[in-house]
Amino acid sequence: MRHQIRHQASKILACLVFSAFAGHGQGFPFQSELKPVRATIKASQNEAAPGDSFDVVVQVRMSRNFHIYAGNDTNSPNIPTTVNLTLPNGLKPTGEWTNSPAAVQSKDGPLIYTNAVAFHRMVKVSADAPRQTINLSVALRYQACDDNECFPPETLTLETPITIVDKTRPVQ
Repeated sequence: MRHQIRHQASKILACLVFSAFAGHGQGFPFQSELKPVRATIKASQNEAAPGDSFDVVVQVRMSRNFHIYAGNDTNSPNIPTTVNLTLPNGLKPTGEWTNSPAAVQSKDGPLIYTNAVAFHRMVKVSADAPRQTINLSVALRYQACDDNECFPPETLTLETPITIVDKTRPVQ
């Protein structure tokens, strides 16, 4: 009986380890620590016509006990989070990136984001934008840290499609 339990436990442990390294163990705590930041991008609408504006949203989630840096504190050796939007011809950003919730002061001083943060930027479709489906691309650069250590800086490239339609066609 003891041998069967030990054998079963070995099989379960092997499955857990394999799942974590194969990228299928997202629900396990140690897998989250291997990838402490996850991000997605979306546009506030699937279609836009010339003259329309829409919101680009980059949603960032951090694993428990992890944070990313908000500002460019010259006294901090850590890398601040940046969001760079690349737009095709016919689309122009309006305004700057905003975020919610606001960054909080860490116990060491720099401003940080914990748990989750959403970055927003408005984009306007110009009158001469080509009628087609295009990809909006964002490069998210960040450094994830917990109370004991920091991961090397990382850049994630995120994309989402939007279709530019004729002004006479109803926008969805």
